[in-house]
Amino acid sequence: PQAITLFKSLGLPVQDLAAAVYLYHQARQTNTGTDIPF
Repeated sequence: PQAITLFKSLGLPVQDLAAAVYLYHQARQTNTGTDIPF
């Protein structure tokens, strides 16, 4: 069967990484969040 897949990229992976680093540091400074071992 044929299928059509649509994908729209809205940004760069580096932007996701920058947001994650910012949120990580904010959580560490305010002692919030949950550590998840993996």
